[in-house]
Amino acid sequence: MQISNKQLNAFVRLIVEDATAENNARQSALKKENDRAMKAAEDRFLEEAYSEIRAEAHRVKTENAAELQAAAAENRRKLAARREEMKGEIMAAAQRQYAEFQKTGEYRDSLEKMAESAACLFEGEAVSVFLRGEDMDMEARLRPLFSGESRFASDGGVSGGLVVSGRQGRLVCDMSVDAALEEISERFSHYAALDT
Repeated sequence: MQISNKQLNAFVRLIVEDATAENNARQSALKKENDRAMKAAEDRFLEEAYSEIRAEAHRVKTENAAELQAAAAENRRKLAARREEMKGEIMAAAQRQYAEFQKTGEYRDSLEKMAESAACLFEGEAVSVFLRGEDMDMEARLRPLFSGESRFASDGGVSGGLVVSGRQGRLVCDMSVDAALEEISERFSHYAALDT
């Protein structure tokens, strides 16, 4: 039997069509596989990039936080130092003003009023009255306010004002400039947040 050219052409055309269809199917499958692989690679790349970005952002935040904490600590230290400096300046100014006040007659009158207040606390009880050395000449003026057995002494620790001690030192009325300045210093420290 002889195959005609028509049959041969039809057979070749069927083979070529089958091969073309199979080739197209393979190319389509390869393209889908390639697209899926590319998408998976892109996803991995993006995930790695996002991971690196997040890690870098965390590192930067951590470094910035550490820098900010260090800067805040330095600012707190400087602020505390300035507050201490201001406290020193204020206390020095108060001491200078008080030293000027001590040179006036008003100081001597205020010393007498302090002694009157202290004497009321100890009513007739023998006490020790401590004055600064420069104020010992006020003894004659202050003695009548206290019991006759009271003693007056100069105390190097009193910068002005007076300290009255009774009941063997168990009761002390401290009206010295030192106590007043200490109280001012404590208040300043509290209000200026030096004690935090």
